[in-house]
Amino acid sequence: MSAYFSVEFQYTKKDIGKIGKIYNALLACGLKFKSGYYESENDSWEDIIAWNQNKFADDFELGYEEHHSHDYKQMLFDFYDFSEVRLFILNVHGAAEISFHLIIPEADLLEDTHLCDIMSKTDKMKWIEQLAIDMWRQGGICSIQVGWEGSECGISMEEMINGIKPIAEPFAIVPSALYRAEWGLEKREIEGDGIFIYNKEHWYYLSV
Repeated sequence: MSAYFSVEFQYTKKDIGKIGKIYNALLACGLKFKSGYYESENDSWEDIIAWNQNKFADDFELGYEEHHSHDYKQMLFDFYDFSEVRLFILNVHGAAEISFHLIIPEADLLEDTHLCDIMSKTDKMKWIEQLAIDMWRQGGICSIQVGWEGSECGISMEEMINGIKPIAEPFAIVPSALYRAEWGLEKREIEGDGIFIYNKEHWYYLSV
C-alpha cells in the first residue's frame, strides 16, 4: 500500500449542518470531482453526499468488526498533476469534532536529493499550502493539520486549547486565539483570523 501525505480539515460537528457545503468548498478551491472510491466508483456526487449526510446525522463511527461498506463513502478528485487525491471522513462517536482527510501519495511530493534525506517538492507543497489557505478562507474550519504517513493524527481542539502543539509537518492553520509562541514555529497571519504555522524540521523527510 502506498504511503500518503494527509491534510486534515477539522470541523466542530455542531457548526456543520449540511456537509455538502464542505465538499462544495473543495470544488471552489480548485478540486474537480472524479468519482467515488472503492466500491462506490459508480455513485454520483449527490449520492455520496446524501449517504455521508445520513451517517453524519447519526454521528456514525465504524466499529472494529463492522464491514467497511457501512462507513462514510470516499471521493476521488483531480488536482493539478497529482496521481491520486482522495477524501475520506474520520469520525469518533461523541467527539466534538469530525475530520475530513485529503490524502495524496507521498511519492508525488518527494524527490531524492542523493544525500541522506529526501526533500519535499517545493512547487507541489505550495499548491497544497494554498489549497489549505483557500479552504480556511471558506470558513467553518476549526483547524487544518498536516502530516506524513508516519505522523501522529491531528489533535483535538480541547488539546490545542490546553496548549498542545498541532500536527504541523510541515505546516498547519489554527485560530489566532489558540496560537502559542512556545510552539517555536514560524508563523504568519492569514485572512479569516487564522495563523499559518510552518515547521522547517519537517520540510525534509528522512529516508529510511
